[in-house]
Amino acid sequence: MRRDYYAVLGITATAAPREVRQAYRRLARQYSPDVNFWDERARVLFDEIAEAYRVLSDPAARDIYDRHGGTGATALGAGRRGDDVHVVVDLSFAEAARGAKRTVSVVRFSPCDRCAARGRAAPGAVCSACGGRGVARASDPITMEVPPGADTGVQFRVAGEGSAGPFGGPRGD
Repeated sequence: MRRDYYAVLGITATAAPREVRQAYRRLARQYSPDVNFWDERARVLFDEIAEAYRVLSDPAARDIYDRHGGTGATALGAGRRGDDVHVVVDLSFAEAARGAKRTVSVVRFSPCDRCAARGRAAPGAVCSACGGRGVARASDPITMEVPPGADTGVQFRVAGEGSAGPFGGPRGD
């Protein structure tokens, strides 16, 4: 099964073309067959990295991949799943011991209101608000519950409250 090209390059779905190119160059230097001549695993990884870069560096191919080929795509053609978002929440000792309900501000990608997450404002015209990705950065309040006895450094997953996926894809966590 083909891996998620964004994960292969270690970038987010909303990465700019420059970030895609930088990630590819960094990984290509590390896994190049010229550097790892006898390592068959490095050669396989390099081929996968090159394929991911070929698709994600071409705007038309990336658009098709985001709509149909990414992980989490459904038969109806919804975009790929959004990225997970990490937020640090500070609690007092008493709040950690008793448990707490907190509302935190989360900076994440949300569906673009101007183009209804389609990426196009009009037929053939890229949406200027989201740059054609169907998502725009926003700061939204999220309410979460911290259970009693939470320890320092514990991570909690809040399902479906991460960044929205491009082109109407489901939210990450």
